[in-house]
Amino acid sequence: MTVFRMEDVAVAYGTGRGALQVVRGVTIDIAQGETVGLVGESGCGKSTLAKAATGMLPLSDGRVLLEGADVTQALRRRSKHIAKRIQMVFQDPHGSLNPRMTVGETLAEAISAHRRLGGAGLRAEVTRLLDLVGLGSRAQERRPGDFSGGQKQRIAIARALAVQPSVLIADEITSALDVSVQASILNLLRSIQSETGVACLFISHNLSVVRYISDRVAVMHLGRIVEQGPARELFDRPEHPYTRVLLDSVPQFARTGSEPGLRTLREPVDPHSVPSGCEFRTRCPMGPEVDRSRHECMASTPRLIARAPGHQVACHFAPPASPDDRDRGLDPC
Repeated sequence: MTVFRMEDVAVAYGTGRGALQVVRGVTIDIAQGETVGLVGESGCGKSTLAKAATGMLPLSDGRVLLEGADVTQALRRRSKHIAKRIQMVFQDPHGSLNPRMTVGETLAEAISAHRRLGGAGLRAEVTRLLDLVGLGSRAQERRPGDFSGGQKQRIAIARALAVQPSVLIADEITSALDVSVQASILNLLRSIQSETGVACLFISHNLSVVRYISDRVAVMHLGRIVEQGPARELFDRPEHPYTRVLLDSVPQFARTGSEPGLRTLREPVDPHSVPSGCEFRTRCPMGPEVDRSRHECMASTPRLIARAPGHQVACHFAPPASPDDRDRGLDPC
């Protein structure tokens, strides 16, 4: 069952002729209990999309659906009822917690803002949330400064879960943590999803983390989704040149000094001056900069084409779908 859907979403900074299009025609679905990973270079629009999903930024086009209902206008109005169902956990746990409030006060405030619970019921719910994130009831008497970075992120997750959301937006929540702590947070998220069924959009530039946590993955370049599909299939058989270069750029411990260097991309495109046609073409290792016969790349923007069940690629030179694919309903989207 699809819990959350962003459909043909666009987000711009500014208005009129000077507006900067940051997100362009993005569609993402997330089912109950599912994690969809969103990856791409810094500046590609990942965090902007996350803020739009929670109503922190208005859409310039498209709509947001929650359990099939269009909530676009409710998000724009910052509806309290919708806000509690789509919660965000931020990258920096230090800056997202009030240092003057105890953990118990922080969680009680979040619970009371959306749910009516008496004294005993409120204390019991705070204890339940702290147990859920592996901190225990003793943590409620302490302040954020008494905790490590990983523990603070657990508190931030508990606060997001305090209002019983349907969707959790996790924006780079492990990037500021030590590697050993990252693993515990990822395992915590998996455990929470298994227990609560919350849907999760997990945003990160760390491909290893995304592969571990995600059921499906969407790859974003310059505000567009250029490839998406089941995590294992996308990582094992990437089809878009951008996805391939991203994966090739990840250092491997097995590399030796005699092996060739990592493949790298040219500098990112200036979002104020986007190329015509395929927006990746000036950086593409198989595009018109390399093969001048590939005029399609300059003439039109490629659409996401279904390549296998749930796997879509936006590239003019991805292998065409076979007749068998079309028989299974895998025609171009």
